[in-house]
Amino acid sequence: MDNTTERNWIEYSGKPSTRSRVIKRIIRLGSRMTRNKSLEEARTVWESFAGGRKVPLGFEVNSIDIDGVECEWIIPKADKGEKTLIYLHGGGYVTGTLSTARGFAIQVSKYTSQRVLTVGYRLAPENPFPAALEDSLAVYHSFIQQVVNANDIVLIGDSAGGGLALATVLSLKENGEALPGAVVCISPWTDLAATGESNTKNAKIDPIFGQVEYLIKPENYADTESLFNPLISPLYGDYSDFPPLLIHVGTDEVILDDSIRLAEKAREAGVKVSLKVWRGMWHVFTTQNDILTEGKQSLKEISEFINRCS
Repeated sequence: MDNTTERNWIEYSGKPSTRSRVIKRIIRLGSRMTRNKSLEEARTVWESFAGGRKVPLGFEVNSIDIDGVECEWIIPKADKGEKTLIYLHGGGYVTGTLSTARGFAIQVSKYTSQRVLTVGYRLAPENPFPAALEDSLAVYHSFIQQVVNANDIVLIGDSAGGGLALATVLSLKENGEALPGAVVCISPWTDLAATGESNTKNAKIDPIFGQVEYLIKPENYADTESLFNPLISPLYGDYSDFPPLLIHVGTDEVILDDSIRLAEKAREAGVKVSLKVWRGMWHVFTTQNDILTEGKQSLKEISEFINRCS
């Protein structure tokens, strides 16, 4: 019995689809393309995966500079205009661009019928902590200064972006500022100190994170700061008075325990937290929703959560 069945407050999916097993093998092969490559070479490979994708009909993509931070608006034709979704992409704080994030941002916009702002925060090791956090906060503050109701803002992040979304709210809370209406985390990286059992237990089965551990080094982002700093590893933060939180994660993830322990801590602090663990799924599987049934269902449930938040 795995640890997801020992806690009755955790929702978990049924058995993985046959198709997902095939896709997992393909993803593992694709991840191996970055093996033994330098960080710059890996960045080029991942950027090439995103290249050439056309913006689908019904969406408008606009570049924008927000207080010196390069961002991108994804605006659906059928924009409800009810919320502002701020998306913080993953990539271990060392990879990821507006281009690589665009495809998933469009899917989030499609499922929610809301506009999505993708934040092109600065990357490590060239710009270590607190650069990414400063950029995220700058963008958030810009909206608040525009008299946007904080409760109408939803922060969404996957992997490192999930950790960054949590750190952003922890920083806002620490400074007594208005908090967003909700936070959505997909496979969030919350413990850069890697103290969870899944960091070793799932190292060989996670087809994404398990293949790039030589590139995704916590020290690249933390630099000389402690890995237990809550603004670097949000697992160690104070979650009292935190906004509603939704977390989706897969059982085959290296950082599965980052989600389970975070949800436990938030729940104990009285946060309205929902955690769903997807059996047989890997790191940030939701972002493969265009080809994966479980990814589609995950994004559908995330969309429903966002649209329920008021």
